[in-house]
Amino acid sequence: MERTVVQGRNDQHEICVVGLGFVGLTLAATFADAGVRVLGYEQNRNACQLLNQGQVHFYEKGLPEILNQRLNNGLTITDELPDTLPAVVIICVGTPIDERTEKPDLRQLESAVNAIATRITAETLVVVRSTLAVGTSRNLILPRLRERIAEPLLAFCPERTIQGKALEELRTLPQVISGVNEASVARARQLFDKIVRQTLTVTSLETAEMIKLICNCHTDLIYGFGNQVALMANALGVDAQEVITTANLNYPRPDLSKPGFVGGSCLSKDPYLLIYSTQQHNYTHRW
Repeated sequence: MERTVVQGRNDQHEICVVGLGFVGLTLAATFADAGVRVLGYEQNRNACQLLNQGQVHFYEKGLPEILNQRLNNGLTITDELPDTLPAVVIICVGTPIDERTEKPDLRQLESAVNAIATRITAETLVVVRSTLAVGTSRNLILPRLRERIAEPLLAFCPERTIQGKALEELRTLPQVISGVNEASVARARQLFDKIVRQTLTVTSLETAEMIKLICNCHTDLIYGFGNQVALMANALGVDAQEVITTANLNYPRPDLSKPGFVGGSCLSKDPYLLIYSTQQHNYTHRW
């Protein structure tokens, strides 16, 4: 299979997005559509080839159109990192849970960090977009970057979009910004100001990591509670739809969710990431 390779320096690109799944591809497309010159790196050669043909492997309204408009016109997709990276590198790789141990499987993250660590300079801003257990940016990523650069620029800026509305929400949702130092925060804020209406700067990498986890855990909890209401209603012989719909009508409190399937790559793993985070600090969950 023919490989798409970018040789040498890449001053023609302003950012490099590492990992072109849902999180990475929607972000790369949004930046490219805003006029930012983007290099998208996807190590899976088959996926890379399909993307270069304009084929998207998941549903996202408007994404195929942007991809076809911007391919080689602001967005370059490759399966091999160049020797020298653009000024900003954004990590968007998967962080699944090991089903056997219920602990984070960080192999994709470690591979991505190792690949970029040998290519960064003191001026390279590394932005982590992947969902992480609290403390991972500081305890795993930062030390690896410091093997190359004494004081690297590192930011954690979580993705909080929903599939199907990601292109809209990338521009409309507030973007949480955190960094290992003031310079990292300033650079990250400058970056996301190109596409978002509002940025929210928090005091630490760990704060931003936890914000992402509690957002998804809360969503999981809300959906799960709606299903529990339906099960209880069924046991009590009443109509769950009537119960929830009437309870919500003109009532100024958070809506009860209607029963339905709960799943997806985020909601099925992020509670485990939060549990793992607190276990590292001897916090015991009470169920």
